[in-house]
Amino acid sequence: MDAAKVASYRKKLVAMRVRLAGEFAQLVEKIPDHASATGDISAAPTHLGDMDSEGLDAEIEVLHTEEDMINAIDDAIRRTDDGTFGICENCGKPIAPARLEAIPYTPCCIDCARSQ
Repeated sequence: MDAAKVASYRKKLVAMRVRLAGEFAQLVEKIPDHASATGDISAAPTHLGDMDSEGLDAEIEVLHTEEDMINAIDDAIRRTDDGTFGICENCGKPIAPARLEAIPYTPCCIDCARSQ
């Protein structure tokens, strides 16, 4: 892959990382509010329905997913810097441009992804 194309992907990856990091920070700020919201004056919920545990669980799951994506993006940015971007980490073959357009942080080609 030529240097201009790699630079284009790097720019896209950095923008994705900035956006996700912002979303991640916002979710982290919200979690204490959801963890303590009971709908009652006392700190102890009087009924399980007063707790928003499903909403909290969902936000924590989103945090884990976004953290995983940020780590994958960081790895992809590193690959743009070390010259291995666009090369499958499993089989060493080039990753199809259509796959990189859809998932620019992917570390492997579609065939290897399917076999995992």
